[in-house]
Formats: sequence, C-alpha cells, structure tokens
Amino acid sequence: MSKECLCATDIKIDNHSRPTSRNLPNKTKPNMATQHPDDRSDGPWSDKNKRKFRNKDLSEFYDPCQEAAARSIQCLNRNGGDRTMCQDYFAAYRECKKQWIGRKREVYNIPKDSESGGEQDQGQ
Repeated sequence: MSKECLCATDIKIDNHSRPTSRNLPNKTKPNMATQHPDDRSDGPWSDKNKRKFRNKDLSEFYDPCQEAAARSIQCLNRNGGDRTMCQDYFAAYRECKKQWIGRKREVYNIPKDSESGGEQDQGQ
C-alpha cells in the first residue's frame, strides 16, 4: 500500500494568497477550522459586522475570557468529551472569570454579597 504525498510543488498558489478550498486539490480540502475567516462574505469578520461590533458597548459583546472558554471546548473535542483531560483549561477559565467579575465589581462598586440573593439574611 502506498500513501499519496501532497508536496508543496503539487499546490499552485500565487504569492499573495493563502491556501483555500478553491486552490487546493480535492483530496486536501481544509475543514472549517483551518479556513481563514475572510472566506465567508457575511461572516463575523465582514465589514458590516465589524462596524456593528465597534459601535456596541463593551459589555454587550466583549468577554475577556472567551479565548479560555474556546480552548476548553477545543480540549473537550480533542479528547472525546473526557473532562478529566481538560481540568487545567477549566481552571484557567474559572480564574479568568473570577478576575473579570472582581474587576467589574470594583469598577461598578458592586458589593460581593449582592450575588448571594440575600441568603445571609435567611440564616439569622
């Protein structure tokens, strides 16, 4: 059994473009994760969506922990949903959220026990 080799000489790409599904042979079409976001005209990186994003308040779209969340999901996908293999990613996400919420409380002067919903009063 011989394996087919896809060498760099087999792919013809001009100097100003990246390999995409349009200029790769059929046997090596990349999946969605490897395609560049600009390949979709109405995707999240379109000019229309960029303008919408820039004009929104930070609290509406911005999540500084989104990268940590995405990495934990990718870990789960890589490991077939085995949560024990991704504990470091989950810990990083929890730490990020804790810092973000703490900073938000400082900026907006939100007391720490306001999220408990008055549970302290029930114990008295």
